[in-house]
Amino acid sequence: MDNRLRLILYRAIYDYPALNRYAMPVIAPIRIIVKNGNVTLAGVVDRQSDKNLVGILEIGRASCRERV
Repeated sequence: MDNRLRLILYRAIYDYPALNRYAMPVIAPIRIIVKNGNVTLAGVVDRQSDKNLVGILEIGRASCRERV
């Protein structure tokens, strides 16, 4: 279940045109950590709007307890 949830969130975040630049390895990625169905998003984004967008994309797909 955790791997499925991680894949759903990965596709939602990295396939979104405004956020796909974070999929490149030279930029610190958005890490998706799933344990027992609980999601933690960690990493660095360039703008507050990117952080907000990740949160919006995540809300419809999982219950995320922590965002770093």
